[in-house]
Amino acid sequence: MYAPPPGSTPDPMMNMRARLRPMGIGDIVDETFRLYRENFMLFVATCAVLEVPVQIINFLIQLSAPVSVLRTPGQSLTPGQLSALVARSGASSIGGLIGAFAAAIITAALAVVISNRYLNRSVTVGDAYRATMNRLGPLLLAIVWAGIRLILLGIACVVLVGIPFLIYFAVAWSLLSQVVMLENVGGGSASGRSRELIRGYWWKTLGLLIVVWLLVVILTSIPTLVIGAIIGSGAGSLSVRLLIIGIVGLIVGVLTRPIPIAAMTLLFYDLKIRKEAFDLEAMVQQAGAPTPTVPY
Repeated sequence: MYAPPPGSTPDPMMNMRARLRPMGIGDIVDETFRLYRENFMLFVATCAVLEVPVQIINFLIQLSAPVSVLRTPGQSLTPGQLSALVARSGASSIGGLIGAFAAAIITAALAVVISNRYLNRSVTVGDAYRATMNRLGPLLLAIVWAGIRLILLGIACVVLVGIPFLIYFAVAWSLLSQVVMLENVGGGSASGRSRELIRGYWWKTLGLLIVVWLLVVILTSIPTLVIGAIIGSGAGSLSVRLLIIGIVGLIVGVLTRPIPIAAMTLLFYDLKIRKEAFDLEAMVQQAGAPTPTVPY
């Protein structure tokens, strides 16, 4: 990272030139945590504004579903047990759909926030969500279209043992949210644009995803294991245990969700710098153009 000589006045253009440079995996991880530290409250607020109500809704859904009764091996389910099982499965499915929808919106809003802060632009939580709502249709179309194809690839993997193809496309399409939100690419073209950017850097993208995934797993598993050991499986009523687990999951999720999104947003710019000379374009915009909420 560029640092001006002692006693000199920092030059915004020099800072931009130093920031917009090709980065390795280690550089991207370092820059991710630098952005996280410097914009902690902004990142957390962007997550919490939607994550908190969604978790409350999911908690109420789970709490309202009847508790299924355990049965011994070989014992048939009674009608009451079957109804409880169906109700709880339905509640879990509804909660999962709500969570997935919220995750897509939060990811897009964070991509806008992280992008603007990386480019030294001011942005608010409201700006990020307004930009996301403006691009919600293409964003959902891109995610659903990629999801359908990944499911079909998964089925093909079972039949044809083609797991490498599933992994390849999952990595190649990992910049969907970034290209939709930061380049105004249409939903049907987003996966192709993501794959175009990652072409030639697929292994680097996979390596970054693995490193970030391991970091998030470590950061999330420690508090979860500690809380799980404290409350135990039989401590208090079900509603109390669900509430404690939900609160812990909410806090951990809000704190860790920005990390992988920041890393992938930085990878997006790294690939544009390497392949499309984005640094020169951005410095010209920084010098004379008004500051937009979404870079493109």
